[in-house]
Amino acid sequence: MWNSINCHGCWSGEIWNRNKNGELSPEWLSISTLHDEVGEIRNYIGVFTDISVLKQSEEKLEHLANHDPLTGLANRLLLNDRLESAIKRRGVAIFAEACFGHPSPSKRQILNATVYAYGAP
Repeated sequence: MWNSINCHGCWSGEIWNRNKNGELSPEWLSISTLHDEVGEIRNYIGVFTDISVLKQSEEKLEHLANHDPLTGLANRLLLNDRLESAIKRRGVAIFAEACFGHPSPSKRQILNATVYAYGAP
């Protein structure tokens, strides 16, 4: 942030600010520099906008996109996302072994094909 302000004279982005009663709230902050006659930075001007309602709307949309509206259970989109994350995080072999159990010779072919298809870490 400060690097951008010092190099370009401005910065804007999302921050979390603590208000007077101690609660954290999301804000969009824009900071600009104010220069004197010789070009030296004299002051900084900051303008912020409360984006807590926007954040709540984003969370609600994400929940609606990933959960069944009737039951509230996770849908296929969320399942695929979680499986993809698990594969990237833990590796294909561990995921495939969890799905198929300890591989027997016939299961080993499936495991090897899965590892080949998705790539081992």
